Amino acid sequence: MMNKTQYISLSLIYININITHFLYIVTILKNIIS
Repeated sequence: MMNKTQYISLSLIYININITHFLYIVTILKNIIS
């Protein structure tokens, strides 16, 4: 059973990965467009 702080930190890591992934895709799209 996970406690609250573990859950929050895991969520933050997950969100971080998603943002990084999103920025990576945006960068690629910009390169394709220009």
